[in-house]
Amino acid sequence: MNKISVTCAKCSDEYWKKREGRPYTGEIGDSQENGVFLVPAYKCYNDKEQLAIIDFVCPKGHKTKNILEVHVPKIGTEGWENRIIGAMQRHEILFYLGINSLIDFYYREAIVNFSSSLERFFEFAIMVIAEIKEIESDALSQAWKLVENQPERQYGAFIFAWLLLEKGNYTAINPNELRKITEIRNNSVHKGRIASENDCIKYGTYVADIIKVIDTILYEKYNNHYMSYRMKYHKEAVTKCKEEKINLITTAIPCSLGAAISNGFDHAVAVARAYRDSILNTPDALS
Repeated sequence: MNKISVTCAKCSDEYWKKREGRPYTGEIGDSQENGVFLVPAYKCYNDKEQLAIIDFVCPKGHKTKNILEVHVPKIGTEGWENRIIGAMQRHEILFYLGINSLIDFYYREAIVNFSSSLERFFEFAIMVIAEIKEIESDALSQAWKLVENQPERQYGAFIFAWLLLEKGNYTAINPNELRKITEIRNNSVHKGRIASENDCIKYGTYVADIIKVIDTILYEKYNNHYMSYRMKYHKEAVTKCKEEKINLITTAIPCSLGAAISNGFDHAVAVARAYRDSILNTPDALS
């Protein structure tokens, strides 16, 4: 069930005006009238956008542009706590798809999604580092074009960008162990091996652990630059919608990657299952 809940701006506005402040009951009647609908998760993919923006039409024919916001973990003195931070990035979308593929027993597809999530996170990290180093956007764009279709070169670019930033390796995982884990991905993607549930969980855990270390350092040490990059395309999307007078609304959904980072991979699966159960009776959008 790779679907995501989105909100129709007009239906939602009409619903809450009709309720006149009365409390939300959570009844099925509420869930079908408050402007929340389901769309296939693949609609998050839009090559023209750098974040999760979904265009859809509700059953009443209203057109809305949804920006998906996510819960992302923040580490503090008393452990992990949730926060909402900007729009969902591509690596977060892909990790979400991976978790759902795992739940639906599509283990090979889950591994592919986890792998793509890690690749896109390395891109995200490079862009944040470029923000930290105050690289001009035109120069960065020209440099990225040289590697944009070559994941291995992107990975190499990240390794040395991180080395220059933090003066050390991005992971403490033993190289031999790293090779064993990446073999799970290579065997599934390139050799046609039928992956097991254990393979999928092991690889997904590895991806979440790698991202956790890097993302935490970027957020904690370079917060202004991290937030600036995360919000950059969000602000551009809001401005564009206002100029074109398009209905725009943000919808917050649980972040599978954030759950895995904060409380482990099993918790991410549990959060995804709970979210799926919560939207089970939600009607589909028209398109």
